[in-house]
Amino acid sequence: MRVDTLGFLSPQGSPPEVDPSLADHIDLMHVTAAPPTLSSSDEVLGCVEGFVHYVDGQEQLHVVERADDINATTEGSVGVVLGLQESPHDADRHNLSRIFNAGIRVITLSYRDGSHPFGGGFTEPEARLTDLGRNFLYDCEETQLIVDLSHVGRATAHDVLDFRRDENLTFPVFASHGGVYELFDGEREHTNNKRNLPWEVLEGIVEAEGIVGIYALTFGLSESRNDIGPMIDQIAGAIDRLGSTAVALGTDAVYCRRDEEAWQSTIAMMTGLLASDGQLQPRYPDYPHELNCVDKIGAIAVRLRSMGMLQNEINAVAGDNASAFFRRALP
Repeated sequence: MRVDTLGFLSPQGSPPEVDPSLADHIDLMHVTAAPPTLSSSDEVLGCVEGFVHYVDGQEQLHVVERADDINATTEGSVGVVLGLQESPHDADRHNLSRIFNAGIRVITLSYRDGSHPFGGGFTEPEARLTDLGRNFLYDCEETQLIVDLSHVGRATAHDVLDFRRDENLTFPVFASHGGVYELFDGEREHTNNKRNLPWEVLEGIVEAEGIVGIYALTFGLSESRNDIGPMIDQIAGAIDRLGSTAVALGTDAVYCRRDEEAWQSTIAMMTGLLASDGQLQPRYPDYPHELNCVDKIGAIAVRLRSMGMLQNEINAVAGDNASAFFRRALP
């Protein structure tokens, strides 16, 4: 099975339009169903309702809510796991139940800022999990939501794993899309490197039976390189340290072939949103030109094969690990 633990069906900020060949190249994708800039559950639910309506209207897409829905995926059909990259500030048990009932299965605490009521995002790596954040984790346990530690600051991520263990909680946890802090090829304290999680957090995720999705973002993996090499190096390094059953693809990329001018325009828009405080500096291309295609998983597999990776390991990274995780994590 071919799986991306965080991808996009269409370019950010553009009307949804699935590539006609999508189902030929991927079987299951975790996607963001609402912008991470919304702070209230009502706003989030309004966006999710529209997104679900869009997915339901696409012949080759179907929403995946339960583990059995993965098994029901057929040729010519792409399963879509709906997620949120930031929790609404009012996400108590009632509102999380509403979010779950709307089809959301994956949620994270904070997208970027340290001022979120539940804990720190990556721009504030030393911010800690708050009391409200602990209540949020109890509520995730009760509502059967999967907790995503992508974008979460490293101290908050540590706290989430410690709290889960100390309280004997069983909510599934993973990092859907990111990189390894120690494998960034630039300066160790480069601001872009804050987006990646350190080995000790990733090892904690694996100990909790989660997986680690490696993204393709050029500016998240390298200070200057725009080719696919840094992503391949991250995958190989993560497998070496975490094991061949713990690593997946979470490209954070768009599953279509993009026109260069429109692509650059999207990056300019994203830069205005994300780089205003100097904490993150997106650049063009935000993922390698080699992955400017619908068959991103196939292109990555070719590169992994060329470096001598065995086929069973490639299959594991390209989807088997992620499909096994979602089968045990979904209700």
